[in-house]
Amino acid sequence: MRSRLLRIAFAAVVGLAAPYAELAVKCRRPDSEACVWGRAYMPLTRPVYFLLFGLLIYGALSLMLRLINRRRGTDDDDGR
Repeated sequence: MRSRLLRIAFAAVVGLAAPYAELAVKCRRPDSEACVWGRAYMPLTRPVYFLLFGLLIYGALSLMLRLINRRRGTDDDDGR
């Protein structure tokens, strides 16, 4: 159970940080068109990125945990 909560928390953090990281890359020149459009669409991209990147990260972490557990020969969620 603890492992699942950690995966959810990490996926949520990545999902929340992803649009800001993209905007930081685009806004190296604050007067660029990409930066202006990025800031304008930020209210739309936050929930989309939260779901998209959050689900992708959670799925990737779950897959990695499943592969590690298979290699160790355990079946539980915490790897014990």
